[in-house]
Order: sequence, then C-alpha cells, then structure tokens
Amino acid sequence: MNWNFSAWAIRNPVPPILLFFVLVALGISSFINLPITRFPNIDVPVVAVTITESGAAPSELETQVTKKVEDAIAGISGVKHVTSTITDGSSVTAAEFRLEIDTDRATNDVKDAVAKIRSDLPLTIDEPVIQRIEVENQSIVTYAAASPGKTPEQLSWFVDDVVIRALQGLNGVGRVERMGGVEREIQVRLDPDRLAALGVTAGEVNRQLRSTNVDLSGGRGEFGGQEQAIRTLSSADTVQGLAETRIYLRGGRQVLLAELGEVVDNWEKPRSFARLDGRPVVAFSIYRSKGASDTTVADRAAEAVAKLAAANPDVTFSKIDDSVTYTYGNFESAMETLAEGALLAVIVVLLFLRDWRATAVAAITLPLAAIPTFWAMDLMGFSLNLVSLLAITLVTGILVDDAIVEIENIERHIGMGKKPYRAAMEAADEIGLAVIAITMTIIAVFSPVSFMGGIAGQYFKQFGLTVAVAVFFSLLVARLITPMLAAYFFHAHAVGGPSFGRLLRRRLMLLAPLAGLAIGVLFAIAFLPSAGPDNPVAGALGPYAAMVPALSFDQATELSLFVMAGAVGLAILLAYLGMPHPTEQSDGLLMRAYTSFLRLTVRWRWITLAVGIGLFALSIDAVKYLPTGFIPKEDASRIVVSLELPPGSTLETTRAVTDDAVASIRELPEVRSVLVIGGASPTGTLEVRRAALTINLTR
Repeated sequence: MNWNFSAWAIRNPVPPILLFFVLVALGISSFINLPITRFPNIDVPVVAVTITESGAAPSELETQVTKKVEDAIAGISGVKHVTSTITDGSSVTAAEFRLEIDTDRATNDVKDAVAKIRSDLPLTIDEPVIQRIEVENQSIVTYAAASPGKTPEQLSWFVDDVVIRALQGLNGVGRVERMGGVEREIQVRLDPDRLAALGVTAGEVNRQLRSTNVDLSGGRGEFGGQEQAIRTLSSADTVQGLAETRIYLRGGRQVLLAELGEVVDNWEKPRSFARLDGRPVVAFSIYRSKGASDTTVADRAAEAVAKLAAANPDVTFSKIDDSVTYTYGNFESAMETLAEGALLAVIVVLLFLRDWRATAVAAITLPLAAIPTFWAMDLMGFSLNLVSLLAITLVTGILVDDAIVEIENIERHIGMGKKPYRAAMEAADEIGLAVIAITMTIIAVFSPVSFMGGIAGQYFKQFGLTVAVAVFFSLLVARLITPMLAAYFFHAHAVGGPSFGRLLRRRLMLLAPLAGLAIGVLFAIAFLPSAGPDNPVAGALGPYAAMVPALSFDQATELSLFVMAGAVGLAILLAYLGMPHPTEQSDGLLMRAYTSFLRLTVRWRWITLAVGIGLFALSIDAVKYLPTGFIPKEDASRIVVSLELPPGSTLETTRAVTDDAVASIRELPEVRSVLVIGGASPTGTLEVRRAALTINLTR
C-alpha cells in the first residue's frame, strides 16, 4: 500500500495550503465562540421529588410521605440510588439513575410513579414538585442589594420585580435566585372577642374571603356584534378595599372585615436571611444555562447590574461571591502554559537541529495542528474547561513530534547530497508508514479514556477525544505541510567551515561594540541628573532626559553586567548554531555518547533487562504511596462552611450565632468578606437551624 501522501502534497502544494487555511480560520472562529466553563458539562440522571406540608414533623413525613415515595420510585427500571432528606415540613427524595438512562425518560417515569400513589398521600400536602437536578449547575456570581431608604419588603420586591426580570432576559442566564429578604403578605388579624360576640368563627371568615376575593372567568358573549370575554371581578385592589369586604353572618346579618379585626400590609415570617459582614442584605445568585460560557454570562450580568445601579441610585449593588474569576484564571494560565510549551519546543528543535529553516517549519506545525482542534471541539459540543485545556497543554509536545521526525529524516537525506525537493520526496516516503503508526498508537492510547464508565468518564470524555483530534491534525500537518515546506524552503548545509572557537571570536567582535555602546548609554543616563547646566552633553541630551527612566550608578552597573552576560550568551548561541553540520557518515558529540551507552547496554543485555524489570516493578509498587482523589485540591480564594445548630433552634438564634462567627472570622487579615445565608445548608437543605457561610479571601 502506498502511504506517501506527502509526494502528492509536494507536487501539488496549493490544495494542502488551502485546506489548512480553511481549518485554521474555522479553528480561530470556534476558539472565539467556545464557552469557558470550570468543568465539562456532564449529564447525570438525577430526579428529585419535593413534597411540603406546613407544620408536619419529620417523623410524620417519613411514614406518611417519604416511605411511600421511595417505594414507588424504587420499582422504576434503571434506578441506582434513592436518597431522602426530611426536615420540618419538607421531604426531598432524590433518585439517581444509571448513566445510560435518558434524563427526560427518568423524569417522566418518576412523575408517573408519584402520580400512581398521589391518592395514598395526605390531602394536606402541597402538590409534589418533580424536577431533574443539574449536577454542575452552580451559581457563577452572587450580588447583594442594599438600600437604607427601603423597607425589607420593598427591597425584596425591587429585586424580584426589577432586578431578576432584567437579568433573566439575558442570553445564557439559566435562572436568578433570590436569597434573604421577605415575602409580601396581607395579614388579616381577627379579634377573638369580636368573633365570639358575633357568633362567627375564623374558619368561616377564611372560607368567605377565599370564595369572594377572587377574579373568575365567565365565558364569552356577543355585545354589539363583537365577541368579548366575560369576567367576574371581585378581588380587592388595595388593603382598604379588602378591609371593606362584607362578611355575611347567620340571621341575614353582615359586617365589614375591618370590624372583625385589622388588615395589615406586612410580610410573612422569614424562614431565611442573608447577611454580608454582619449587615442584612438581599442577595441574588445568577446561574448560567447549560452550554453557556461562565465568563460571557458574568460579563453580561455585570453590565446589566451596572445599568440597574445607574437607574436606581438609592440601591447599592456589590459583588459578594464570584467563581468566574477562578475559572478565567485557569483559562489564562492554560493559554500561557500552551504558549510557553510551544516556545520551549521550538527552542529545543533549534538547539538540536541548528537550522533556523527547520525550526521555522517546526514552529509552523504547532499552530496548524492546535488551532483546528478548537473547531473539532466546537463540533463535538465541548467547552474550554479544566479537562479540555489540560489535554491541549499536555499534547503540545506531541504535536511537534511527527514534524520533527519528518524534518530530521529530510535533513539526513539532504546531508547525503540530495536536493531538498528530492530529499523531501524520498524521506517522506521512507518513514510515512512509521509516522502514521506512531500517531495511531497515541490515538489508540488516549481515545479509550473518553469512554470510561461512571462519573469520571463523564468528566474525562473531553480529555481523550481532544488529545486524539489534536494528534490527528498533527499527522495531517506532518504528512502534507512539513514535507512540502521542506521541499521548497530547505537548503543544503555547509559541511565545512570555521570551528566553534573561531566563530565565537567573530561573534564576540561583532557584539562587543554594541554591548559597549549600550553600557555607555546606561551610564550616560545615570550621569545626566548630576551634571551641571553648563555641561554641553547635559544640555544636548536634556530634552531627551525626561523620556527615559531615571537610573542610579548602581543600577547602571547592574544593568551593564546583564548586557555583558547577554552579549556573551548570544555570541555562544550564534557560534553554536553556525557550526558546520557533520556529514552523514560522522556523528556529533551527543550521538556518539548515545551510541556508546547503547553498545554498553547491548553488551550487558541481561543486566540491562534485569534493571528494566526492577524499575518497572518498583514503579508499580510506588503507585500505592501516591495520594488518590477524583479532583485535586484547588485554591479558589473562598471557603464554604456549613453551620448547624441543635434541633429546635430558631432563626433568631441562628442569626445571633452566625453574627458571632462572622465577627471572629473578620478578625483574620486574610478575610475579605463573609456572606451568610441562614435557613439553608450549602447542599440546599432548607431548615432554620442551618446556615451556609461563604468566606472570600484576599487574592
């Protein structure tokens, strides 16, 4: 079989160039549009059933509600685990299915199972809420709103009606959740003595208010040749209107609601609170939708919050929690590592091949292989996250391997006296199958990682495929672009010429005057501030003195040493690169050392084999001493603390305890702010004796 695609690319250079021009353009476009997230988007089928009953004790909910729901869910096909959490008035049952089960199907199965036992559940419970749980759906940014001129009810209504409406309309925002604040409530406070005097009970008053204070649809009717909707409007528009509602008593009597007590526009008893550094606030967390970018959504939200702050100067907004900074920091760090790795790979090629043309070709292959990978990631629905960026940075050195193999073999054929065109044709044909085999081996090693089972497989799916795609593009570059560039760009090396010592002297003679000139300029800059106004040099250079930073003589001396060292180092590098290349029949110093060591290992082959087996066994044994874990520890400059008080504790007790804890924590100089969400744990358990503390540290 003829694997020499390179010969076709050398004879027809235009199609490969156009192919990679298109691939690079697609890669750049995809890189700009790829979402930046902290972790990959995973799909774990978890469905939660939430049932609430006001005033119910956990023991009652366990026997009357939770056990029946668990029994119904346990019979569904594909259920892996069933976990229930019961608190006062609330029962939450979470069912985890096997990964191969479709989440939508699992949700429908749970709804059907709960519907079958709905008649067996108590009539006093609220309607069960069944929803899928997004495992990776965590808030990306949290803001706090404060306004001294607004009551808690007014500020909460402002956040619900203005802020959340504005943010939920942004592209990429999944939901906005308010924390803290209060809910508006119209309270009817009945007078027991007045009820007893009139012979009416609170239940009768409640029944009449429910039946009369409501708007109902009355169907449709034709009036004047036009069809109009008929509505029965009887709900009160104001508190005063509700207070004037007539309550009918036995015996044909009637009284106003205000005569039975008072009607107050207030708020319901809080079951949670939010406090920032001991001050009450109304906080709201922003969640991104699945597939959206953390950074893009956070930027849009920040812009919208800034507009809201400008339109409402009486309300102060402050960012109190932010996971996007850490995510974007990881992205920038990965990009810097990628650039550093590419630069180091090019430097290594330059030092070993000692040919700037070959180094330029190797440098070109890196972006040609890496950039189209982003296009493939976009097609597969991947994002720029910790796992995919790890794959990109890890594969940096591998991307240039195939090109180095091709370049070195072409260089060898050129050293045999062949023209670059012929050398590229024959060298590429000679090792074409070997290069393909190397690449396919790497793909075969990394691809199975993407098909692991369990949660780990969901996370590492992007790792293996990203490496495999990048290596595949490096193969295309090595077989199509590298030989073609070598055929038209390489030149034969000089096999004779001056020695290293002579070249070093020439380079030093060339660079020494330049270094001396630079040192003179440094000392001139240091001399200018101390020169008098009558000095002709100072007068001539005076207008330019303000354009350069001030230097002392000590600083000038230190910089002069750096200039001298740089000149010597550059001279050594240029002399090394300018040395004549050895002929094909002779090896360099490094190759002679390697072959000598190789002869030694072959001569004592049994000892070599025993040492290899011993090192392999030692490595396998050392695995048990390595720490294990799914995700390594990270420093996100934030700590989340769960606080739980004894059963029976009130919300006021929780607030007092958390205030004391915040006061102690704030004494640490490394603490920037502390956000307390009372009435809920970090895992989402709602109970007044629990609290979640988010401690933001200085960066």
